[in-house]
Amino acid sequence: MLASPARTIAAIEQGRYSPSLDIAFRIAHVFGKRIDELFHWQPAGDDRKEA
Repeated sequence: MLASPARTIAAIEQGRYSPSLDIAFRIAHVFGKRIDELFHWQPAGDDRKEA
């Protein structure tokens, strides 16, 4: 279970918030996935779309 507020999880889902590594690892653990299966990092100001 995650001890994060629902609004934090919603903001992550909507791409308005980048979670800390701790939260990212916890989310991955809850879903039985690796972090790279759930999150994609893009440098700030980099508007290129992933192929």
